[in-house]
Amino acid sequence: MKDCSLHPIDQRLKEMGRTRTWLAKQIGKTPQCIGLYCNYKKLIVPESGFANLIGRVLYVDINYFVTDVFMCQGGKGLYYLYLYHFY
Repeated sequence: MKDCSLHPIDQRLKEMGRTRTWLAKQIGKTPQCIGLYCNYKKLIVPESGFANLIGRVLYVDINYFVTDVFMCQGGKGLYYLYLYHFY
């Protein structure tokens, strides 16, 4: 079962010892904007300039972003999450 407790951006930030606020400052966005992605309210589009910018700041190649479907354990049972994630 895929662990969906952390969004890939949050996971990478954790590995780097950084925060969403730090990322927001690096790319000129608000922490709330980053939160929309990390809370699965918005998807990262691989071809976008935003994805390239996040990739550079988090030291990941744009090829890190791929579309996939995961089955995750949710509070009310199983559900599917469509998301872009890091390999």
